Amino acid sequence: MLDFPIRSLLTCVIWSLVTWTSGLNVAQAITRYVPDQGTLDQVLARVINGDTVIIRAGSHRLLKTALLSRRNDITIQGEAGAVIYSAVPAGTTAAIRMSTCNRVVLSGLKLEGAFQSARGIKIDSTCSFITLRNCEVTHCGHHGIDIDARDSSILNCISHHNLAF
Repeated sequence: MLDFPIRSLLTCVIWSLVTWTSGLNVAQAITRYVPDQGTLDQVLARVINGDTVIIRAGSHRLLKTALLSRRNDITIQGEAGAVIYSAVPAGTTAAIRMSTCNRVVLSGLKLEGAFQSARGIKIDSTCSFITLRNCEVTHCGHHGIDIDARDSSILNCISHHNLAF
């Protein structure tokens, strides 16, 4: 049995840990909206694991790559009538790119390229369990959809009028 001073010290240490951890500001997953909370590339730069991104109906211009990196359990959903127009600079890898991501769902996206040299959607080999569902990617100057991810699915998507296959 522990004598009184050691027991009191352990009680103080445990109480301090409980108090300290309860005061941590742990971010909670939320739903973010494009364009209400910024452009697609701005919103993806701020997402945390578990977030959902809703792209509202209307036209959305991408002037630089929308990069999703080192994130898990993300859903990016386009509302009916949402169209992303890619105007990324020449030499850019893709309009939308994922790197080191797991369990990400892209659903209902319509991406229109401008026949620039970039891909439409590029998913690196460092990703896994990616799902593209009900997406349309057109007029890209390279591959419309370029997916190297492991254990991933492309379901009911259309990629057409792109310059590379």
